[in-house]
Amino acid sequence: RGFKIAYVAASRAEYTIYTPEATDTKPGILWCYDNTRFLESIRTAAANADFVIALPHWGVEHSTELEDAQIDGAHAYIDAGADAVIGAHPHILQGIEYYKGKPILYSLGNFWFDDYDIDTLVAQLRIKGRKASPDDTSLENARIELKLYPGTQTGVYTGLADTPEWKSRILQDLENISINVTIDENGVVHERK
Repeated sequence: RGFKIAYVAASRAEYTIYTPEATDTKPGILWCYDNTRFLESIRTAAANADFVIALPHWGVEHSTELEDAQIDGAHAYIDAGADAVIGAHPHILQGIEYYKGKPILYSLGNFWFDDYDIDTLVAQLRIKGRKASPDDTSLENARIELKLYPGTQTGVYTGLADTPEWKSRILQDLENISINVTIDENGVVHERK
């Protein structure tokens, strides 16, 4: 469709010698304990791409409760130019929010990590709409549609929910901990206004 998509990632959940902060003189990862550099990276990406996906590694492990830093950070990332925010680290599902019409997934759960049973999901972000031509810079008709595919990690195996009841339970549980969304029976997420 001619869209250029940028992915920008940072962490506020790793603070060890194994994941040092990158600087101008040493390698490492982009930290977002202080969002200054991450916001700068998002702004740079937004100036060079049609869509920006921010990928923060954040939150409290095994808790559905959101930290203020997650909510404030997600809003700041969108204000800086991100079109979607997809978080990771808590190892369980956390809620979804729309902010200024853009999706924030605070945590997708685990795809493959521990050997216990836990709900998880795969998220599909689909860009709907087209550019009039490759040189068209107008994105007025383009938007991101969010669709979820619920599943469960059992042991070290992750599979999609294969019965309507199983799928419905996971989607309803996620909707219950989300901020301003509804999720239909097909897994499509809608902003509740």
